[in-house]
Amino acid sequence: MSAHTSTRLSIAAHRDFPGNLLDGAMPNGDSGLLVTSGMSDFSGALMAAERDNSEVLLAFTPTVPDVLDLLVHSRETRPDMGLVVAIPGPANGSLGEALMAGAHEIVILPAERSVVASAVQKAVARVVTAANSASEVDTRSPLIVVLGPKGGVGKTTITTNLATTLAQRGKRTLVIDLDLQFGDVGLV
Repeated sequence: MSAHTSTRLSIAAHRDFPGNLLDGAMPNGDSGLLVTSGMSDFSGALMAAERDNSEVLLAFTPTVPDVLDLLVHSRETRPDMGLVVAIPGPANGSLGEALMAGAHEIVILPAERSVVASAVQKAVARVVTAANSASEVDTRSPLIVVLGPKGGVGKTTITTNLATTLAQRGKRTLVIDLDLQFGDVGLV
């Protein structure tokens, strides 16, 4: 028995969305997605997604402006839910608005089921990554870059002396010489 669980997915299709594009793009159970609710419009989509504890809301919309309110409201009330927008192509340049409003992924239709399912899984991954990043304390060290306009100005000497001093003070250090052809840091 597999330990993999299905991703819970709510689907909402705007009343003006072309039905012929839905048929080929609608995810099915083979893709590891469990469709928990399907709405014929956006008015009850968020409530259905909340009721069914969906991990992702997939919105089929004829235009980006039609879905903006749903995206904004979803991000405010369910920031832990992935948001995927599916829109007929060609894209009209307003996709940035959907991303700014909170979409995690955008699919340009027509597209195969596997493309839509992949977008849903990516949205889940983005939400999980964002949640993990927000809960962790950033313990990374600062990055120090030593640059010079030409060779022979002392970049390697400064870098190795700085790294040595930091190491003597108990700091973990790593030096990477990105001059892959002529770098000398390994010789110092």
